[in-house]
Amino acid sequence: MTVEKLTGTGYRQIRDQLLAELAVRHLRESGLSVEATAALLGYHDAANFRRAFKRWLGRTPRDFRRRYPSSWGVYQIGEV
Repeated sequence: MTVEKLTGTGYRQIRDQLLAELAVRHLRESGLSVEATAALLGYHDAANFRRAFKRWLGRTPRDFRRRYPSSWGVYQIGEV
C-alpha cells in the first residue's frame, strides 16, 4: 500500500486493508489454523475474524485457502 493510496482514506479502511493483507499472508504462508491467525491479528473470536475476512475478500478463510494455495505465488487484495 502506498502513501498516495492512503490519502483521503479513513482509519477503518486503512486498518481493514492492513488486516486483510496480513490475514492473506498468514493463511497462505503459514501452517497456522484460522483460529490462530485470528488471534495473531487481535481477534478474540474466530467467528468475528471469519466475518471480517468474508467482508474483505468475499469468501471465507477456508475457501480462500482452497482457491489460492501457497504454491500460486503472490496474491494481491482485490484480485478476486
